[in-house]
Amino acid sequence: MFIAPLPWFPSPAFGWLFSVCFFAWALLECGHHLIGKGGRLGQAHRTGDGGSYWLLIVTVYVCFSLAYLGRFLGWGVATGTSQYMGLGLMLGGVAFREWAVVVLGRHFSVVVAVEADHHLVTHGPYRWLRHPAYAGGLIATAGFTLALGSLLMVLPVIVLLLLAFSYRIRREEQLLLTTFGSIYSEYMARTWRLLPGW
Repeated sequence: MFIAPLPWFPSPAFGWLFSVCFFAWALLECGHHLIGKGGRLGQAHRTGDGGSYWLLIVTVYVCFSLAYLGRFLGWGVATGTSQYMGLGLMLGGVAFREWAVVVLGRHFSVVVAVEADHHLVTHGPYRWLRHPAYAGGLIATAGFTLALGSLLMVLPVIVLLLLAFSYRIRREEQLLLTTFGSIYSEYMARTWRLLPGW
């Protein structure tokens, strides 16, 4: 059941909790991909993915691999308190991402697309952030890396995800500007892109 060697964790209980949380997150993401790609792509009115779907898939796997590699090689390992903080970040990030997905409802898609009757969602976490699901994913993945004890790899993971998300966000916002025009421009002016201050 453990997704990493037991000595990497502060205690067996932490290892179980970390593993259960990771597998629950993975199941949620599988569901999103089944619904948000297969279920939505056929209903798309406009698309503008530009390969960003596969870029994100590859980037996430690279980030998880870096987290494991850093811990396996013993580069900048930090155990104990920082791992508990990482687990908290992972859980908080997943919860925030799920909140964003639930608020989007039927408009959620893992590919960049809008439906014929698409409307702009501006409530829930979208009151403050235009892309809260990505913010949650960023926090959760950084938390996973820290919870694994791979402190040195937290910064590379964040940088890689920010680069991939930046490309994806540009693709989404081009499509949304084309679809909603000044309504989306005004929304952009009063919200942050991914994180407070940015």
